[in-house]
Amino acid sequence: MTDKEDKIVSPGLYSEINNCALLDDLRDLIIDAKQSAYSVVNATQTLLYWKIGRRINNDILSNERNMAGR
Repeated sequence: MTDKEDKIVSPGLYSEINNCALLDDLRDLIIDAKQSAYSVVNATQTLLYWKIGRRINNDILSNERNMAGR
């Protein structure tokens, strides 16, 4: 804002405008953090299931393919 515009906008209104921008920025940070957390959880869960499958294959199935898998 220019000096002239600062005089037109009351101090309270200017503070509200800045608070809206602050809240928008904070909301964006929270949304980005949640998305990152979802991605990490998804990758971790996928790796867990893969390891469980590998363990079952090695220990129980003795690395033999099921007849349905042929």
